[in-house]
Amino acid sequence: MLFVALPLELLAGRPDADNVAASLAWLERNAALASVTAGLQLSGGALLIVAVTGFALVLRRQVGPALGSATVFGVFAGALFAAVGAIRGNTGAIQYIGSFEQDWAESAYLATHLIGVQSLLPLAEIAASGWLIIISIAAARRGLPGLLAVGVLPAVGVLAALLAKFAPVLTAGDQIGLGWFLHIGNILVGVPLGIVAVGIALLVPDAAARFATGLRSHQEPK
Repeated sequence: MLFVALPLELLAGRPDADNVAASLAWLERNAALASVTAGLQLSGGALLIVAVTGFALVLRRQVGPALGSATVFGVFAGALFAAVGAIRGNTGAIQYIGSFEQDWAESAYLATHLIGVQSLLPLAEIAASGWLIIISIAAARRGLPGLLAVGVLPAVGVLAALLAKFAPVLTAGDQIGLGWFLHIGNILVGVPLGIVAVGIALLVPDAAARFATGLRSHQEPK
């Protein structure tokens, strides 16, 4: 639910979100779809909070500092994803403001775009990546080495985002370079597939039991 919004909008001919005039025109033609995709992001973020919290509750006192930190990252990511959906759902308000003055609509759109897509969404990606990285390492240490793979792309994506921020050599002149592609790849592929992989693995009774057993044996004093 979290990650189908962009593909759905692209299939409907969504222009570059940084193009204000084209995006406003698209929103006028596809207001219903924009509301649906925003709702998917909001509800998906809420479901992520439930899933992360439920995972922590299942383990209860078996959760150590590492998995406790992962839970914080996961809940924070869910809250940010939900906030992005709520902000992007203001299509009606933008159109109403635009009925008074077109320039106001452009300013309102830019505000929601900069706050939601350009600011909160990358933070949500980094937080979700942190959750996946810690979970994948913990799972590998507890007899599920296959889950280590789900943390690879998120780790690379986070590293690339940090390096792109502090090492401009990773970006081209228009800010679309290696760091940008890894960042987008992590949003569209790494994080969603990682969340799905962890969920599927923990739904398998044997895998869930091995994870819990390994966690208990790891924490028990020898």
